[in-house]
Amino acid sequence: MNGMASYDLWIVPTGELHESLASVIADLSHRYGTPGFAPHVTLTGAAEGSLDEVLGRTRRLVSLLGPFPACYSQRAARKFRARWIRSASI
Repeated sequence: MNGMASYDLWIVPTGELHESLASVIADLSHRYGTPGFAPHVTLTGAAEGSLDEVLGRTRRLVSLLGPFPACYSQRAARKFRARWIRSASI
């Protein structure tokens, strides 16, 4: 990394789906002695730049794509939301 901030873009389930997945993740991480994590799907990682630059690029992309269904099974689709989290430098 060149000293710039780096951001990862996730989609994160909400409501009952979030709670259900978080419970499964917590149970499995406890059972197998692994770190827990928030339920998510990573859309992209290591987007570099200032927060304003990265948010501007994301807003432009969202304006082109619009909402989309995120299917997690053959039987249902749920709404997800985007969340930015600043990643730590390695």
